[in-house]
Amino acid sequence: MKVVNARKQRRQQERQEKKQHKNKRAQQKKSMPTTNGKATNHVAFKGKRKAPPSATDASKRPRMVIQNKFMEMIQAQADEGTISLTTSAKGSTRASKKYRSAEDEALKKLEANLGVTKANGLAKLNKEFENDGLGNDFADFLTSLDDLSKRIKGSEESEESHDSLDSDDDGSESMDDEMQEEMDKLASEDASFLQGFDDLPTDDEEEDDDLAQYDSDNLSDDDEVAENTKANQLATAIDGSLDEQDNDDDEPASSDENTTVSAVVEEDIYGRPKAPPVSSSGSSRYVPPHLRLASSNNENLLREIRRRVNGQLNRLSESNMESIAMEFESIYRSHVRADVNRVLLEALLASCCHETQVMTQLITVHAALLAALFHSVGTEIIGFFIENFVQLFHKKLETLRATTPSNMDEVPSKETSNLLLFITSLYGFETVHCTLVYDIFRYLSDSFQPMDVELLHLLLQHCGPSLRADDSSALSEMITIIQAKAATHEDKRVQFLLDLISNLKKQKAKAKGTSALSSDRFLQLRKWIGRVKSRVGHSNNALRVAFSELLAADAQGRWWIIGGTWVPPSQPAAKKNESSRTNSLLRLAEKQRMNTDVRRSIFCAIMGASDFIEAYDAVVKLGLKDKQEREIIRVILHCCGSEAKYNPFYALLASKFALSDTRYKFTLQLAFWDVFKQMAEWKPRQVFNMGCLLASLLESDAMSLTCLKVLDFTDLSPAAILFLKVVFEKLLSADDEAAVIGVFERMALHKVKVPGLRDGITVFLHQHMMPYKFKNLLGKVRAKMVAALLDVVGKK
Repeated sequence: MKVVNARKQRRQQERQEKKQHKNKRAQQKKSMPTTNGKATNHVAFKGKRKAPPSATDASKRPRMVIQNKFMEMIQAQADEGTISLTTSAKGSTRASKKYRSAEDEALKKLEANLGVTKANGLAKLNKEFENDGLGNDFADFLTSLDDLSKRIKGSEESEESHDSLDSDDDGSESMDDEMQEEMDKLASEDASFLQGFDDLPTDDEEEDDDLAQYDSDNLSDDDEVAENTKANQLATAIDGSLDEQDNDDDEPASSDENTTVSAVVEEDIYGRPKAPPVSSSGSSRYVPPHLRLASSNNENLLREIRRRVNGQLNRLSESNMESIAMEFESIYRSHVRADVNRVLLEALLASCCHETQVMTQLITVHAALLAALFHSVGTEIIGFFIENFVQLFHKKLETLRATTPSNMDEVPSKETSNLLLFITSLYGFETVHCTLVYDIFRYLSDSFQPMDVELLHLLLQHCGPSLRADDSSALSEMITIIQAKAATHEDKRVQFLLDLISNLKKQKAKAKGTSALSSDRFLQLRKWIGRVKSRVGHSNNALRVAFSELLAADAQGRWWIIGGTWVPPSQPAAKKNESSRTNSLLRLAEKQRMNTDVRRSIFCAIMGASDFIEAYDAVVKLGLKDKQEREIIRVILHCCGSEAKYNPFYALLASKFALSDTRYKFTLQLAFWDVFKQMAEWKPRQVFNMGCLLASLLESDAMSLTCLKVLDFTDLSPAAILFLKVVFEKLLSADDEAAVIGVFERMALHKVKVPGLRDGITVFLHQHMMPYKFKNLLGKVRAKMVAALLDVVGKK
């Protein structure tokens, strides 16, 4: 309303100035001579006037399409003749006043019937409009429009009265020209002012804007950037079209009306703006809806995985390794492992494999994290990372060899050094076998360029003592090859490498001190990995994969991944025979229900040996630890019971393990207790083989008769009676009489530990072994002697 009052004051001031100018001009007109009855100055003044804007010029202006239901209703009523949007003529003023008074009386009657008064009428109307979805201030808006129209009409009537006075004083000619100009200006400005109300957003539009704002706040930063880009492109296109229409004044009005620009932006059901439709003329590929949804979901998942992985890696340090490792275990459980592996690989390469410096400490911590996940999540994690590290190392090194001159003093990129440190750190944490490191050693020594010498020095400095401890013969062979090649090189790097090799050969303390794997920091990380193994309850064997197999993984497959395909390369005849033998052993292991990798490897090592000593060495080389060692005894007992005829080979092998470590002796006792529980369901051949095996172990002092204390001699099953008969018959018929007597003497002396075992064996000997027909007389005599000995000990 302040704008309207200011505009009225400005118009009144202009009219007063014009009246003064007219009076002054009339006085000059009377005093000056005229030409052809017309004033020269008046003609000149009238020639400078501008014509009022025409309707065609106004129609050429581009209009925004405004969707306002209220204005459409008013326009429809105006078209029907119910209301009028223009000022009434002077002749119909009285009729319109009568019509308005009748209409006001009808409205008052309706308000009285509805109970709407001036005090509470506006509040009730606001409430009704709010229930209809028009907002709680729509009635105020309508009231302000009524007041505005009244003020505009009052100003027009006052202007008409002033104009009539002016016309009486100055004549009809000035009235027709100047007042018409003023009325046109006022009408155009009032129309533009009222049009501003139409541009105001409705309540529905405000709700849509609020919903769109709410959804946009929940979007991530990438979505906001994408939406802002689309909105800016759309706004730029609309502005460009508006500018083109403003500049194009020569086109007819009909074409302008047909090319009206619409500023309505389409939105989806959640208020998010839709992208502009792609033109059908463009060569765009059709994507089915289910694939679009899968693609968008996959991008969101990858963004979530990347956020969590980067957040944990940024916090990674030696003090919080345990919590971060458990968080990564949670990430692997809740997402696809392939996606997590890919995101984690990108993060590790970005943070650790720097091109300008060697990131030794950072690589060690990250490699410890991968080693912990190797035991807690699965072996395929190390298979994925070591494959990518080796392939990238080979690719970068070949590129450096091709682009770097041979006489360059310093290697331009440290990326290969960082990748090699990652591989050796994983070897130091016992996740990969030393075979891979030796293959890299041979690969570098074959080229022996300056960059290869630097990498060899880094490799030996980082894990030289560990390589000597794992396979000293292979290290000696590699050192001999390097010394032979170093004789033709005079580079300083070669001299440093020879000094390091000399320290390794002499096994000096200096060589151990220079190893990064023997530092206190590295040992603390290895202890933490040991605690992770204890927490998860198991540990995995080091991945024994060759350098060539990792490079050819895409072509030949990945045998180290469970369920992965593998095409072995062509081999000589001898290797083919060995491979076919290994395959036959693997098939036999599957028949014998060796359902784990550890059991299959133990089975192949035992069954592929020529004697028990070779079998013992082959099993020891497997490097089994903790709970995996228990599987050795269980595989031996299973193979012994499955033989069609008893084989003493298993007794010798079990004795070798039991006498080498007391842990195997305890495992044997537990395994036989399990045999006693399952014996009733076994075939007689299996029972016989187990009895012969126990008798041989008792004779060799690998076990004692106290292992029978779990048997109830008062309630023996037929299978248990057969088992004990075989045990005592084989034991009493043994050639070494001193060993036989020693077995029963040790049992007789255990008065406190086995109070009922001695009596149970004595009763069994009298009841079952005395009438038993031994194959030789020696067994019968020894049975009577042992029974008499036990009777005497029992009486005392």
